[in-house]
Amino acid sequence: MQYQPVEIKNRVFTLKISEEASLYPLWQKQRGNTFETSQGAVTIVDPGVLNPYSGPDFRNAVIRFKSGKVRRGDVEIHQNAQGWARHGHKNDPAYANVILQVIKDGSPADIALNDIRRIPTLVLNQLTGKPGQSCQALAPELGAGIFGKLIRCFSLQRWEELKLRFSSPDAQNVVVRTLSLIDPKSNSRSVAKLQLFVLQQLAGEHISIPAILQACVLYTDRLNWVMGRKRPLSHPRYRVALLVLLAVLLATDPGKIGDITLNTLQEYCRILTRRGFLTPGASSLEEIMGNIVLPFRAVQEGSDLFDRWMKLPVQTYGLVKKRLRTWNFKPKITFGFQQGILQLEKEFCQPGGCENCPLINHEVFIA
Repeated sequence: MQYQPVEIKNRVFTLKISEEASLYPLWQKQRGNTFETSQGAVTIVDPGVLNPYSGPDFRNAVIRFKSGKVRRGDVEIHQNAQGWARHGHKNDPAYANVILQVIKDGSPADIALNDIRRIPTLVLNQLTGKPGQSCQALAPELGAGIFGKLIRCFSLQRWEELKLRFSSPDAQNVVVRTLSLIDPKSNSRSVAKLQLFVLQQLAGEHISIPAILQACVLYTDRLNWVMGRKRPLSHPRYRVALLVLLAVLLATDPGKIGDITLNTLQEYCRILTRRGFLTPGASSLEEIMGNIVLPFRAVQEGSDLFDRWMKLPVQTYGLVKKRLRTWNFKPKITFGFQQGILQLEKEFCQPGGCENCPLINHEVFIA
């Protein structure tokens, strides 16, 4: 499977791509680029997030027309303009939020979303604009010191956001926030049902943690979990027993938070495994410490745990590795440092705010 990346130049060329799926990585690189479409020039503010389930190929994309009008919605990708009709997307409710069709080559004609509305088509080889200032290979210009200071600022912002999640001490908030880590990116309905189920169990007269865990596991197996392209070991059921245990402990006895470390979570997993429960891997325990335990403890005790949070070990995300390769930095990745990069990604990279990015305009942010 071969494809030729679109170069940032004012020229037309031939793409050698054999199937639609191979267009996905190409489309993901088009942030900031401008194309001619059937409705005029369109700039890709955000290409969107790849959808692993049925429906449009990319969700939550943002495009800006030459007039300044901005649209947010889904993007559907086809080999050619006939794909829309051939796949029967017209009047399909699953595609009601599509704002743009992207094709490999052909004519950029409008397509019918329904009997009234028509949406533009973008042809990948009709690139006309140039992106904003590039952040590639920033290492020589920034230096490790300034880079570290900038990322630390975003890390601190993320830390404060996590603490704010646990600022309300009531049991309901603790359970909801803790169990949200079961599947933070998808399956929100199933997670919400499980959260309600745990709260109902806690409302009973007699609370038996083993009984609650067993009931929650059985209830989890009855829920509809959409896995898409996720690996089997990433199924939410591997995190349910441990996170329910943690949620119950923090909701019923918040003072126990001071005793919980990575070693404690590992011991919990060993006990749960011996009792027949599924448990998560080491990377999930690091996520639990960074997203739940330390922020909760900081709020509960009124203590400053930011530096400890920063130094937590972590498994580096693919997105973070990609950003570091682009910037040509090779820092030691810790939990907090990774969270800082993710916060930068959220605030500037995803919305296409390159012209205001602190890494490019570091002289404004670092006096």
